[in-house]
Order: sequence, then C-alpha cells, then structure tokens
Amino acid sequence: MIKQEKIWKFLVFVLVSIPSVVAASAVELRDNVFATLDLESSFVSTEIVNKGITRFKLDFGYDQTFFGFFGDRELRLHASYSLRYGPSASDLIGDTQGVSNIDDDEYTKLYEIFIGTNLFSLFDIKIGTMDATNDFAAPENGSQFINGPAGSSPTILGIPTFPTPTLGVLIHTDFDAFDLRIGHYSGETNRVSFEETFSIAELGLKIKEQAVIKFGVWRDTEQSKFDGALAAVGDFYGILDYDLSENISGFFQYGTVDPGFSEIERHWAIGLTWSPMTSSDISGGIMMSHAKLITETEERLYELFVSVPLKKRFSLTPSLTLIRRPVGGEGSLDATVLSIRFNLNL
Repeated sequence: MIKQEKIWKFLVFVLVSIPSVVAASAVELRDNVFATLDLESSFVSTEIVNKGITRFKLDFGYDQTFFGFFGDRELRLHASYSLRYGPSASDLIGDTQGVSNIDDDEYTKLYEIFIGTNLFSLFDIKIGTMDATNDFAAPENGSQFINGPAGSSPTILGIPTFPTPTLGVLIHTDFDAFDLRIGHYSGETNRVSFEETFSIAELGLKIKEQAVIKFGVWRDTEQSKFDGALAAVGDFYGILDYDLSENISGFFQYGTVDPGFSEIERHWAIGLTWSPMTSSDISGGIMMSHAKLITETEERLYELFVSVPLKKRFSLTPSLTLIRRPVGGEGSLDATVLSIRFNLNL
C-alpha cells in the first residue's frame, strides 16, 4: 500500500507541475518525441459495491517523418513503449462493453513499432506492430469518450487494439469522394505470428463536407466458440460521422457477429459532441451504447463527459457513466461510475 501511495503522489505531482514548468520556461519539446499520461480515478457504485479505484496508462516514444526519402517520398518511423497500472472498473461491475478505454490487466511492454511511406503516389503503406483501431472501425466523433465501445464495436472479434497491437500491414488510398483501407494482422494469441490472422477492409464515402459513412468487413481465422472449438469468424460493421454545425458533431455505429462466438451478437451506439471555437474552451459529449446479448437480453451504457483544458498540454475530464443491466441479466445490478481523467500530452 505504501508503494502504491507513493506512485499516485508522484503521478499527481507530475500532472500538476509539468504543464506549469513547460509554460513558464517557454520550452518547446521536440516534435519527434512524445509522451501521453492518462490518470483516471473512478467511484463505482452498485447496490452491493461502493468503491473508489485509481489507475494510469503511460505511453511514450518516438515519431519522426523524414522528407526526401527515395526522391520526393516521405518515410515515417514510429516506436512506442506503454505501461498500465491499477485495477479495472469492469471487474467490479461485470459488464461486457467496458466502462473505461484504459481498463485491462497491468502490463509493461513495447507497444506500436512501425514504418510508413507512400508507394507509386497511389497509396500509403504501414508495416509493423499496430493498433488497428487507429485506422479502422473507430468513429472519429467518438474519440473523446472514455468508454470502450466508443473506440470500436465489441462485435469485431480479434481486432488488434489496446492492450495488444500486433504485427501487420496497412494499405490506404484516398480519393476526393472516398477512401479505402485494407489491413492484415497477426492474431491475438501471438502478436508476431501469422498462424492466426485478422483481416479487415473499410470503405469510407464522403457526403459533401458534412459527413462520412464507413462500411467495413473483417475476418479472424481462429476464434474460440462457446463449445470449445476453434473456427474462423467474420462479419461487417458500419459507422456514420456527421457535423450538425461548426461545433456540434455526432456519430452512429453498428456491428453484428455470429452468436456462437460472442456474448454480444449485435451492437449499436449513438452520440453527440460539442467542440469549442478555440482550444481553450470547454468541450463535452453524451452517448448511448446498446449491446444485444445472446440471452435475448440487453446491456445499455450511457456516458456524459465534459473536458476542461487547464494548460496547453493538460486537460481534466469528468465523466458520468450509467450501465443498465450489466451482462443483460434481469437480476443484475445497475451501476453508476463517476470518473475524473487527467490527461497530459508532451
């Protein structure tokens, strides 16, 4: 306990002091070196559990673009290291969707390592260990929410994402009216082996300047069924990102999967966000995520957040999450989670 208290005190000191020091000294950090710290404290409340927890996730690394590589091409190098410490809110609730997008087992490891360039002036390519949700299946207008399904639909089984990016290749081509992305990755069980693979393709159609609609298909060659057998599984998903005005945006996502492989057979989510006219203003959002379970019941997640920028690289995000019928059970206890996330970007 003493060790944990020292860690939390140190992290709070870092979050509070670094932005002030950087601003006061007018230090400009090198663009090719980065660090991101998310420190989140939550109070979880059900009829039988009332508990506060704190955890953090730290990512740091190197990202550099070299110009004039093989003529007029650019070469991007990216390498990052990640560590996560602390308990998970979903372990207390038992929900299937995920209350927080930084909740998982504790780990310390190399994270994303990839190179990227443009080939034949037609498409961009990335090769290395990657988090596929940085390129696929994620609603752009849902990126500020802190719950799990806002990042990608839980029906997309095996997608390489937090906390385990895997070795793969991504090809992306962009035109005026649409863009196309295709990815092929190693599987969940071994992040550098292609005995099991995950493949995904996504077509994005641009609707004037107000919206983008995306259609995706995916396939994993080796997922466990409820009867214990291993088999291939695949399905589709859809995403709509739209702008209602200059500072109000929204999203809708939908996905399905074979119920022989997953507790969730159908999922949809909808949300609205408002963005400030300047970077110093408060932003926020509200959303609902609905999971249809194989037991013919449902789990619903609601989140309301407000993001307050305190310094150039430092923000505070209070969030209220309500989970109705975790795991869909008639007798399952509804949960309320009040969270405060401190984010520091260097």
